Parts: sequence; C-alpha cells; structure tokens
Amino acid sequence: GPAPPRRGPPPPRHVRAAIRRLHARLHHKPRSVMLQILRGAGADPQLLNGLKAFRCDDCAEHESPKRSPPVKAPSPYLFNHEVVVDVFEIKDDNGDRWSFLSMVCNGTTFHVVALVAPGGTPTSEKCFRKFQECWASWAGWPQVVSCDRGLHNRGQF
Repeated sequence: GPAPPRRGPPPPRHVRAAIRRLHARLHHKPRSVMLQILRGAGADPQLLNGLKAFRCDDCAEHESPKRSPPVKAPSPYLFNHEVVVDVFEIKDDNGDRWSFLSMVCNGTTFHVVALVAPGGTPTSEKCFRKFQECWASWAGWPQVVSCDRGLHNRGQF
C-alpha cells in the first residue's frame, strides 16, 4: 500500500538500500510482513523507522485497484414485490424435528410461517406447494422470490 506521510528527515541512504534489498529478497512482501520479520530479528530501530516510510514503485504499479463490495439496489418498498423464503427446523420436547417454511415480504417485512413437514429437510416440491397454499393463493405471485441454495430450494422451487 501507499507509504504513510513522512515525519522528519528521510532515513539514511544505507538504511533505504538495505530495506530495498530485503524487500526484493522477500519477493516484494508487504511492509507489514517485513516489519514483523525485522522486529522478530531484533532489528535496529532506525531500520524499523525507515521501513515505515518505505514505498516500492513496482508493488504500487502492480497493485490491483480497490474494489468496492458488491451491492444490490434495495427492493421497492411494495408488498409482494420480493418475497424471501427459507426453511428452518425446530425440535420439540420429545426430540422430534419439525420443518417450517418462512416467507417474508422484503418491502414490508410481513412474515408468514407454515409447517412444511415433520422430520428432516423437506423436498422442494413440498416447499413449493406450501408457498402456493400459504402465500400465492391470497397474495398472488411476487415479482421476485429469493432464497438460499439449500436442498429444499432445488427442483420444483
């Protein structure tokens, strides 16, 4: 990365040359790695201070541009534009497992939960039928249905 702003006079020439040689021999490792190595070796404080101001033109030239994290435009705050679905499981006092389909309108946060099946992961077909019965039958089909990549979402749904 870019060197921090300099404070005081630059390090002596022999210190700058030693840092450049070390950087090249370490295959252009970042300044933070070189600092750890030198600290661990008990290097002279003058060398450590010189490293803080070090900047390699080759590394700066090959540095990839900073990428911003991927983002998605927010969904319209409308009912039934986008519905997010997922399955969650609850165990009762007897240790029996029950799977529920959670359906949330992303625009209004209206939430419907419906029992899909007892036991383990329900099939995609069962989830799709439950979505039709408990959401689409009264609210209509949303523009977008979002879900994770779970097994219950592959196939019919």
